[in-house]
Amino acid sequence: MKRFILRLSAFLLLLMVTDYIIGDIGYYLFSRSKQGATYKIRYLSDLSKDSVVIFGSSRAVHHYKPSIIEDSINMTCYNAANDGCGIIYNYGIFTVITSRYIPKFIIYDICPKYDLFEGDNEVYLTNLKLYYGKGEIQKIFEKINYKENLKMLSQMYKYNSQLISMFSDYKTPKNDTPINKGYAPKYNIMNYEPKPNPDFTKLQPLDSIKIFYLEKLITECKRLNIKLCFTVSPCYKYTNDSILNSVKKLSNKYGILFIDHFDNTYISTDAKYWADGVHLNDQGATAWTSMFIHELKETKLWQ
Repeated sequence: MKRFILRLSAFLLLLMVTDYIIGDIGYYLFSRSKQGATYKIRYLSDLSKDSVVIFGSSRAVHHYKPSIIEDSINMTCYNAANDGCGIIYNYGIFTVITSRYIPKFIIYDICPKYDLFEGDNEVYLTNLKLYYGKGEIQKIFEKINYKENLKMLSQMYKYNSQLISMFSDYKTPKNDTPINKGYAPKYNIMNYEPKPNPDFTKLQPLDSIKIFYLEKLITECKRLNIKLCFTVSPCYKYTNDSILNSVKKLSNKYGILFIDHFDNTYISTDAKYWADGVHLNDQGATAWTSMFIHELKETKLWQ
């Protein structure tokens, strides 16, 4: 029995030491990242001071060019959106940013799948791990799955799936992230006719947690005196505008500007602007961002 206890104690001690070492390595790589996804997390977590911040999913990442917005309004702008991420993730990042400074303007590009419809909300916690301990990230973990808070006590769990990419982002000397300011261009041109995407054509059950965080974003922006604009960038041809009714109701309820170009005939029907059936290419992003910022500047919200 004594031998078993000693072995168990030695194993636990080794596990604790390993966990501590991995945590130190992870933090070292994170704090010195030079590019890529890790640098973007580090920038939003510790460095950003931009007046305008763009939130959303991959459609926001590929559709909004901060350089055009900056040139148009003479304010710094950063695209904080992330692939496959909706309001649960974006609200978390919003709280991380506003715990350091208060931006003047938030642009939120709505994607029904990630911001409105029911789904597996735990998937968004993975992308929030490196922000854990800042803003309201811990509260979000508690609301989605309280067991995740216990797992986050382990540094190995925090960094386990990201050490390789973090090392790459640390090692590579090239740093093009500040140039694009979070925007990720696609340069290919779609050469096929895509099928209608059910995420943009079929009304699905609403997710109460996602709606909760959308409202929370609205009320926090009002409390902090941050101007907020909901927008829907174009989608290629096949859309069903009724799936946006819940956003329209929220916008009307709280007096939030909602710029809806879900079915924009100028961009939506011309394949030269598209990389695929969901995402604009760089030419399309240039056209859309220019159109959007011109329309935004004409609203009373901007004054």
